[in-house]
Amino acid sequence: MDGQIVSRRRGKNPALPFLLQRAMEACANAVVVCRATAPDYAVEYANPAFERMTGYACEELVGKSLRILHRGEADQEGLTEIRAILRERREGQVTLRNQRKDGSVFWSDLHISPVRDAKGSVTHFVGTKCDVTETLRSLRLRERAIEASVNAIIVCSAQGRGFPVEYVNPAFERMTGYAPGEVMGKSLRLLHGNDVEQEGLTEIRAILSEQREGHATLRNYRRDGSMFWSDLHIAPVRNEKGVVTHFVAAKYDVTETRAYQQELEYQANHDALTGLPNRTLLHDRLLCAIARARRADTGFSVAFIDLDRFKLVNDTMGHTAGDLLLKQVATRLQSLLRHTDTLARLGGDEFILIVEHQEGGVPNTRVVQRMMDEVARPLHVHGQTFFITASIGIANFPDDGEDPEALIMHADTAMYRAKETGRNNFQFYERGLNQRAMDRLQLEMELRVALEHGQFSLHYQPQVCLTEGRVTGMEALLRWNHPDLGAVAPARFIDLAEETGLIVPIGYWALRSACLQNKRWQDAGLPKFHVAVNVSARQFADKNLAQCITSILQETGLEPRYLELELTESLVMDNVDHTVNVLSALKDIGVRVSIDDFGTGYSSLSYLKRFPIDMLKIDRSFVRDILHDPDDAAIVRAIISLAHSLRMGVIAEGVEDARQLDYLRKNRCNQIQGYYISRPVPADDIDAFLRAGNAVAMAAVLAA
Repeated sequence: MDGQIVSRRRGKNPALPFLLQRAMEACANAVVVCRATAPDYAVEYANPAFERMTGYACEELVGKSLRILHRGEADQEGLTEIRAILRERREGQVTLRNQRKDGSVFWSDLHISPVRDAKGSVTHFVGTKCDVTETLRSLRLRERAIEASVNAIIVCSAQGRGFPVEYVNPAFERMTGYAPGEVMGKSLRLLHGNDVEQEGLTEIRAILSEQREGHATLRNYRRDGSMFWSDLHIAPVRNEKGVVTHFVAAKYDVTETRAYQQELEYQANHDALTGLPNRTLLHDRLLCAIARARRADTGFSVAFIDLDRFKLVNDTMGHTAGDLLLKQVATRLQSLLRHTDTLARLGGDEFILIVEHQEGGVPNTRVVQRMMDEVARPLHVHGQTFFITASIGIANFPDDGEDPEALIMHADTAMYRAKETGRNNFQFYERGLNQRAMDRLQLEMELRVALEHGQFSLHYQPQVCLTEGRVTGMEALLRWNHPDLGAVAPARFIDLAEETGLIVPIGYWALRSACLQNKRWQDAGLPKFHVAVNVSARQFADKNLAQCITSILQETGLEPRYLELELTESLVMDNVDHTVNVLSALKDIGVRVSIDDFGTGYSSLSYLKRFPIDMLKIDRSFVRDILHDPDDAAIVRAIISLAHSLRMGVIAEGVEDARQLDYLRKNRCNQIQGYYISRPVPADDIDAFLRAGNAVAMAAVLAA
């Protein structure tokens, strides 16, 4: 190395030039020394690392310009910077593309420092060259990865107002619709539009203010104004002094993910069939209603809505039809809601309504009544018409409960009271109903074992022809004789048996017992007549009804014409097409069919004429006041006329005196039954009645 490079230090340490020479030779980085005064800054020295990096031996470089490494690359931006450094005699650093002796290309970071003599004149330049080919290759890979990323990458200045954008990748334009030129130098606030009150923006402002990493989910707006959700991850970029100069942000479009999460949340809180709030959301709504009522010192009602005889639809038409019917009911009920009300589905055919009290804290029964009326309108499914009613129980906050569970439980208890009082009505919860509910539960347990323990029996009530005065039939009436409770009234257990499904085995037992008893009377030589047995809604929905009746008749030996099946008016109108099919199958067997309690339901004449019915039975409620109430008398006359017009017989039940009998006979009623003839009595008592009964019946008829 030229001694002038270290001439300033020679007086201090004679060994220093030698040490420096050894240090540069051992240095891992390439070092080259060029004369500052020579043309093209000719090389005076290159260490072994420089030789290894470029492929040129030191002897090949000495006296030559380093342009040998840039042949054909004279337009590099870095070379312009080098010329300025050399011209201005200052330190500097550039990155250059170089060519080795064998022509291969490599990239290097070149750091240039001037060497001055004792007078301060620059005599040489020392260049330190570091091969950054792999580093740049990695950077380029990262750059290409950023450019190819499906997520938006943004680089913003940490210094300018609003953190202006300095770089966006192509994904940003695809995601937002903004081209790079439209956002350069601008704030990303343009993506927020007028939606500036977002919770996520508060977090973003904190991240930028505190110059830390962070994350937020935002509503953004594309160039066309459409909204999308994005997850924004922000990280600060610090310089070598630790000062934050930029922020790098990665933006992910999570619109679909957000929609999926919202759908999952919706499904977790709403009934899949009707779209109504489910039990989970109902609990939250009740908690909110309780908190709101406490703040306002007011109340609200919880109404438990249960559809009457809905199981009949499922049993006869299948669950698909049942689901369609439930959707119709839910839509109807929703149409009556006010913005303060909540309607939820608990499951099956059970709904819960939360309704605020009227001014003065009065329960709003008008909404409940409107819902009952709406449910009662005919429903149409698969071209068939159904008639459904609702029983509703109401519990009031805070009198009947101060938490969701108590309110629902007490409303449920009141609903069962509505069932017990005839269905299609609403009842308020009373504290005494808790004991009734416990009694009902106990009764259900007793009912489940009553059949196998032989606690049921049948009583029979004669039916008499008004023109001939003879017994034409016997109605079989179910009785329950409990060993501890004694005689349990049918009103207490029939509905319960229907709801629990126990009515089906009980009903078939009654059919078999009645047929067997009638055959015994016939075998004993008594007059032949039919025995009438009530068929429940659950039995009527049984697909095996006709087959079971056929088997019972074959087993007991009773001819089909001596069995009459009594169906309630509301039952046959629930599903007209199903009724027609079942009645036709029953008539094919040869049994008789009558409609019980006629006049209490909602028969349509157009439907009634389609039914193969033998007899209409006038309900006792019309017969009771037939002599005192002109309306009841008119209804009775109308039913008799209707039955005759449709070529049906007509029988009146509940006849208790001769005047009622006379009125019915004068208006051409065919048959009667009631206490005037005989109370329902056990089969043994009927034997005696039958042996003298025709004479008794005839005398009663003639005496009237």
